[in-house]
Amino acid sequence: MIPPDGDYMLKKQAAFAALLLFIFYGNTVNAENFFSTSGSAIKSTNGKFYAYINFLYYSNVYFVNLIQPNSVSHNDVQSDALKIRAYQNYIRTLRDENLKNDATVLLNLYKNPSLFDNQKIDQIAKKLETRNIVISFSIDDAPSRKINLNYCIYGKKKLLLVSHPLFDFSETIYNIIPMISYPEISVSNSMTYDDIIYVSQEEIANDSGIAQRVLAGKNVSAFLFNGARVNTEISYCLRKAFAGKESEIIKDMTRMFEIHELSHKILYNKYKIQDPVTHEEFALSSTIYDNPFLGLAIMYSYLDYDNLTQHKLAALNYIRYIANHSGKSILMEKPELIAKEFSADELKTISKNHFDSLRQVLKIK
Repeated sequence: MIPPDGDYMLKKQAAFAALLLFIFYGNTVNAENFFSTSGSAIKSTNGKFYAYINFLYYSNVYFVNLIQPNSVSHNDVQSDALKIRAYQNYIRTLRDENLKNDATVLLNLYKNPSLFDNQKIDQIAKKLETRNIVISFSIDDAPSRKINLNYCIYGKKKLLLVSHPLFDFSETIYNIIPMISYPEISVSNSMTYDDIIYVSQEEIANDSGIAQRVLAGKNVSAFLFNGARVNTEISYCLRKAFAGKESEIIKDMTRMFEIHELSHKILYNKYKIQDPVTHEEFALSSTIYDNPFLGLAIMYSYLDYDNLTQHKLAALNYIRYIANHSGKSILMEKPELIAKEFSADELKTISKNHFDSLRQVLKIK
């Protein structure tokens, strides 16, 4: 992992989300709903433990030196002996016997992985979760049983309860809630790891707040919805999606983000599909099928992007499909008509057919 910016960035993100929530909702929504960080940070007891796990397993001196500058050097990771000695020095500073035992177990696992079976390793990972250290190990099947660290994140993981509306998928997936800032966990994404995604609470707060302002008839011209200027089409779709459902905005927005990222995860995990435009088309069809006008708001945001990104290409492909299969070629020139020409039920049917057509082309079930 690239070193994060530390506790300062987490506080900055939390403050930003809190400001958004105050601007949009006044006192009706508390920022704690979005950032369940329990006050922990990299300089806490558990944060320091996390830093030394990274040091031992990743040879990463950044976190340790962030807590206490120059406490370890790059020379300390030049050999296992020096690295282990520095980690042992850390253990000697611990007064909490439970923490000392946990730190010692991690050292023993590193030094003698053959002494630990898969069940014990899973128990270690579960124990670390209680310290807000989300970790995943893998073991080589060779006689040496070399231990590898797939990921180690300081934060919490929350079981993703949403089911994909169109894919049949039963793998357990978690949403990661980081306690420090990571460059690769800055915006919602499906992550590179098999069992976790990241849904940004800042993005949910921002886009939910815009929807609230639209329903209240307030000016939103200075805001960005899903990274795009809030134009007439986006405002219209948000009003259609949430009319009479103001209390459902955050819940529905969260579900939309989760389905989007889950679509990517399924395409990676189950079908090994890498093409970014295909990913975005599947995700777009899925979100429009699940919540037609909120999904269309996302589509219109893609069209507003300045560059021809995979998101914009996916939106254009979706529009082309609608134009071809409805016989309304004008939709290619005037996509803004889609939101007014089709009902929610019609959009669901179109999106399901589009989704199925993609599956047919790719020959996936």
